Amino acid sequence: MPTASTWKAADYGVLALGLALTFGLHLVGLSAVPGLHFDEAWAMNFAWSLRDQPITVHAMSPYTAPWAHYWALLWMKVFGPSLFAFRASQLFLSLVGFCFLADGLRRINQPRAGAGLFVVVALLPGLVINGRFGIELNGLHPFCLGLMAWALITRRPWLSAVAFFVATTGHILFYAVGLGLLGAAIWEGYAFSRRERAAAITALLALAFFFTQVLRLVPEKGKAAALFASALVLTGLLLARAERWRLWRWIWWDTLALFLSVPFWFNAFFFAEGSWGLAISTGKEAWKGWGALGLGLFLPFAVWFSFQGARELPRLARRSLTLIVIGLGLMMLKPAPRYFEVAITLIAVFLAIGIAKRRLPIRALLTAGLLLHALPIYADYFSLLPREKEFRFLAFKDSSRDFLSKQSLAYVLGGLGCGVADMSLSDSRVAESLRALSLSAEPSTRACALKDLRVERRGANFQLPGGREPDGAAADFIYWGNP
Repeated sequence: MPTASTWKAADYGVLALGLALTFGLHLVGLSAVPGLHFDEAWAMNFAWSLRDQPITVHAMSPYTAPWAHYWALLWMKVFGPSLFAFRASQLFLSLVGFCFLADGLRRINQPRAGAGLFVVVALLPGLVINGRFGIELNGLHPFCLGLMAWALITRRPWLSAVAFFVATTGHILFYAVGLGLLGAAIWEGYAFSRRERAAAITALLALAFFFTQVLRLVPEKGKAAALFASALVLTGLLLARAERWRLWRWIWWDTLALFLSVPFWFNAFFFAEGSWGLAISTGKEAWKGWGALGLGLFLPFAVWFSFQGARELPRLARRSLTLIVIGLGLMMLKPAPRYFEVAITLIAVFLAIGIAKRRLPIRALLTAGLLLHALPIYADYFSLLPREKEFRFLAFKDSSRDFLSKQSLAYVLGGLGCGVADMSLSDSRVAESLRALSLSAEPSTRACALKDLRVERRGANFQLPGGREPDGAAADFIYWGNP
């Protein structure tokens, strides 16, 4: 392992600047309602309901344990059940995870990259926008990823195993991280110590037991059975010391893995750029016009310097990251930023290393390039969030882009100071978002109750005030008062 390096005064200055930028971008307007998605609203409501319930190990599904929900409950008990407290609880986990990654980079003799990591994070709009909302409580994954990396670097295999178990049971998608790390170690012929092998086997057996409980509770047995079988197979390979087999030494394995990872890496880079996050938060399709030019310039830039940064890591690390991205992509084929949180985090690490290896003038130019790309996206993001205060009705269409409908509806009602006492909705996804606002301790979201709220359906030719058309062939219209 490379000798740990110390940060110099200039590195501490860059670190302080990056922390200030990252915290500022995440915290400004964090309690603004736009972006309140059904999954986030459900998680907030569920977390608050845990205060009156017996301890449970199941959240939204049998695949999900409520570790992050209990963490959010603690924050809401201290600061009140507000949207700010709920989202801040997840941001705290995410930012602490980046702190672990920054210190880990310092410990593998990449101090400049570790110090600059937060600057890169702040200049990746996709990562910042995705991290501002607690959808599926995705703060747990950056936290556990950073903790796992730091624990492995500092030779604490049992801590890494605990992080792997907690994150995987918190959201099944993290299982790909452990599979990628262990699979790459076997592929590389890594010489496991006794403690490392015991910790890995214990984590896999604990997950196998967890998957048996999932298998018992879910009607669709195929996915749970595959997860259970994979944990047992990997346990068997570790017990058989499969890292010594010559099967894994074939050269074409690297080519095959790289080929399989390309489409998933493309999704991760696309989401990191930020146009998609801007679109689902504001409704502006930022990849049109000048935005398309920015996207076209960002992708090759990010890919090239991420590739340069990855080359600075040992081959075992590169193989691990390739397998992790393949696993993430195969486990969740639906392309959405929240499912690529780990992959985008890895891109930030690669970019930080790739930029840090350059001379100071080149580093300054590269950072300025990222800044010039990020500024218009952030300007649109913070200025285009809906600000209508006088809506009497608005369109709602539950589709693959249901962020737009929830953020519009929730913002308008929250801005008018409306809660949800004495009302009913035929669409539970809308009601869940409104219910989350009703329990908020923030005055703007609990000042009054909605009256006479109803849902009607209109055709595609109906127009909103100002000539705007609803998104989609048909839309549900939420009315209140006297439309």
